[in-house]
Amino acid sequence: MSFLSVLSLALCLGAPVGEAEQLVARLGSPDWHEREAASHRLVQLGRKAGPALEKALQSPDPEVRHRARVLLDIVRWEVPVGLSDQLAAVLRHYKMLPERERMALLGELTRALGRDAVPVLRQALREEGDPNVRSSALRHLVALDREAARRELSELANRSDRAPWAWAALAQLLSRSGQGEAAMAAYEKARGAGNREKPVAEALARLYTTHSRWAKARDLFAELVEAEPDNPYFYLQLGRCHHMLGEEAAAEAVWRKLIKTTGNDPNAYIWLASAYEGIGRREKALAALQEGVRRHPAAFDLLRRLAETLAASGRFDEALATFEEAQRAAQSPYQRRALNMELATRLRNAGKLEEYLRAKETQAARLDDEIVSLLKRLVAAHVTAGETEGARKALVRLLNLYPMTAHARWAAGKLRELDAQQ
Repeated sequence: MSFLSVLSLALCLGAPVGEAEQLVARLGSPDWHEREAASHRLVQLGRKAGPALEKALQSPDPEVRHRARVLLDIVRWEVPVGLSDQLAAVLRHYKMLPERERMALLGELTRALGRDAVPVLRQALREEGDPNVRSSALRHLVALDREAARRELSELANRSDRAPWAWAALAQLLSRSGQGEAAMAAYEKARGAGNREKPVAEALARLYTTHSRWAKARDLFAELVEAEPDNPYFYLQLGRCHHMLGEEAAAEAVWRKLIKTTGNDPNAYIWLASAYEGIGRREKALAALQEGVRRHPAAFDLLRRLAETLAASGRFDEALATFEEAQRAAQSPYQRRALNMELATRLRNAGKLEEYLRAKETQAARLDDEIVSLLKRLVAAHVTAGETEGARKALVRLLNLYPMTAHARWAAGKLRELDAQQ
């Protein structure tokens, strides 16, 4: 026999018919001790005293109404068999606890009782008015018994005072269980019951797109764009819905509006390019990235994405030039290293890595010649002006830059000449 059955049997055996009504009548006694004794016995009767206490809420006596209200909050909570006296005492006064303490108590009960905490968690869902505590109760209940959570939410969804959040919570549970069709129906009922919160609308819109309900998704994303006009994700998804419905002009207008709304963010052009690539419009994606680079010429991520797209389009010369721009825009060694690895991979896959490295070596050699020539002219100018120290510094720089070369040997000879003149 389950502990619930034992509890129900004990209540039935311990509560003669009419006892609860008699005790409730004594709640208005002029004797404080009698009122306290009646209250104590009603707590012992537990949920069996519920109907009588609910009737007492209509009593003309304010003392009776007050005590009945307090006692109802206590007796509605079933205390599981095996719970420690300390936790049982806290549970009986659950409704009087602050929010955080109620959440902590539900966690303690779950850890202490395991699956035997399911009835308490279901009760918390039925009675709890605070959304944070309610979410905590549902999380624990789902972890212990997903089916019990589904049944409880289904029952609560049919109560007018609980329907908006209960339908939404049920929809989320169904969605996570892979029951997409049922989840969509539950989200629709949540909205129909008055739950117009953005997370509900967004979750339903995502489900619509997952199940190719493009017209419904379009209408819902349009609503979300209007409610949150600075959210790029909503624009991207609305444009995608238009595209899937064959409404190309509308899709283009929505995506261009994204740029108009969030164009100061370089990532907006990357998002727009992703949207175009998603529908196979690489040229439009490329144009969006190029437009972005014109507006944000030093944006590393934008330059890198443009370089990658140019390379994927076979435009390697432009891609290489853009990769080098991105290297100059990089702000950390990590960015430069990642970019070099990407560039090397692209070149290797295209069979152009050796050609690129030879070109770089030639470019570096030309640069070295220019530096050597500049330093030698600088040495000569210092010597002519009689500035020995300046000439010495230029020669040392030449030695350090090109050790073990003919240029280094020339610089060493010049240094010996300067030393001999002193």
